[in-house]
Amino acid sequence: MKNTFLYNKYLLVEGKSEKTINLYMYYLKKFDIWYEANYSKPMDFLDREVVIYYLNNLALKLSSKSLNSQVNFFRSYNAHLISVGAQSEMVIDLKMRINIPKNKEIPKELNEKFVEDLLQNVYNSDGIKNFTMLYTIAYSGIRPIELVELRLKDINLVDRVIYIKGRYNREVPIDSKLINNLKLYLRDVDKLQEYLFINERDTPYTERGIQWLFRKYCSDTKLSLNALREFHKSMLFKQGYSPKEVDEMLGFSTDKKSYINSNFQEMLTPAQFAKEFNVTAQAVRKWCNNGLVRVYKTDKGFRRIPYSEVERFKDSAYPRHIKKRS
Repeated sequence: MKNTFLYNKYLLVEGKSEKTINLYMYYLKKFDIWYEANYSKPMDFLDREVVIYYLNNLALKLSSKSLNSQVNFFRSYNAHLISVGAQSEMVIDLKMRINIPKNKEIPKELNEKFVEDLLQNVYNSDGIKNFTMLYTIAYSGIRPIELVELRLKDINLVDRVIYIKGRYNREVPIDSKLINNLKLYLRDVDKLQEYLFINERDTPYTERGIQWLFRKYCSDTKLSLNALREFHKSMLFKQGYSPKEVDEMLGFSTDKKSYINSNFQEMLTPAQFAKEFNVTAQAVRKWCNNGLVRVYKTDKGFRRIPYSEVERFKDSAYPRHIKKRS
């Protein structure tokens, strides 16, 4: 398309940010390629019907927000063409934008049916490789960047573990369903290579490519690929793992994070409880072990006793016996 340099200069004069300029120039390049492929000639001006046809094709792949961004680009380019005398009128208007409801409810986490339906759709449309990539994130919780860097030697199907190396070095346990899907995928691969997932160009996938795959099949356009990790996180909690264990399995640092429940901070330590009855902390720990005092334990195993136990225990026979002895 002509006037590429002039359009870049126009955007600078308009005070557009570097990010917007790069985005609009990218849109321009993609539209130029599409136009020449479909009409066998370069485009000199914008035709409203052609732009609408182009946007309808994009609607199959892009979110409403991304489509509106395209409309903004076409309005900007239309104004540029008018400024250089290549077009006489504005043919792109805001009516072409998609109205996005502001109060749309977004699920806080993906439920299992939503994930299974999404994965089944990927399998039916794109085959086992793309299905296995998203399935691995959803049911192991590894990061997209960790997925694309996985090598065959990092998968131990016997010990049921994935070895993640690098900044988030750890061992990630995997279940039998994920193992079976990995086996089916490996049987389907024509030629095994160093990396587990190889694209059509015989190179490892990029994180951006995995993100695009998720957006292509996720019906909720406001959900990101990280939602699959959040789904796995919620599944781990349902299975009974502690917050610290979940963070370790997902590759988060736990050194500087406190895992004491906020409710525990409103409870008494054995030593504090002991002062209420003029006994030693060791005596209180024995009461706890014998079930005389209701006690909870923090993630690190420290005992915490609710304030309500003070009044309850004062009314019991055992502390009166202790006071008589003292």
